[in-house]
Amino acid sequence: MTASIRVLLVDEDAAVVQVTREFLEQVDPDLAVTAVTNTAAAVEHLEADPFDVLVTDYRMPEMTGLELTDAAREIDDTLPCVLYTAAEPAALDDADERVAGFVRKRTGRDQYEELASLVREVA
Repeated sequence: MTASIRVLLVDEDAAVVQVTREFLEQVDPDLAVTAVTNTAAAVEHLEADPFDVLVTDYRMPEMTGLELTDAAREIDDTLPCVLYTAAEPAALDDADERVAGFVRKRTGRDQYEELASLVREVA
C-alpha cells in the first residue's frame, strides 16, 4: 500500500524522531514519515520534495519550530504545520495563528494517536 499523506517530522533528538516516526506509521499506515534532526535538513527536504504536513518540535538549536514554520511557508504557503513539543502552549508566541495544531509530548501511546489524527485532519 502506498502512503497517501507525506509528513516531514523535525526534532533535534534522534531517539524522539525514530520513535515518533515508527509509532505514527504504525498508528496510521497511510502516513509516510520522513524524519530529520535539524532545521537545515528540513528546509532542504521542503525545497526538494512536496509534503502534506510539517510536524516540528518547538525548541531546537538552530531555530524554533515557529521559525521553521515561517521558513516552510516561504516555500509552500499552503503547508499545514503542527507543533509536537513539550513546551506549554501559553509559552508559544502567537502559535495559534501560525500552526494548524499542537500536540503535547508526554508518555504513552495515545500521544501518537492524537498526533496521527491531527496530521490526517489538517492534511
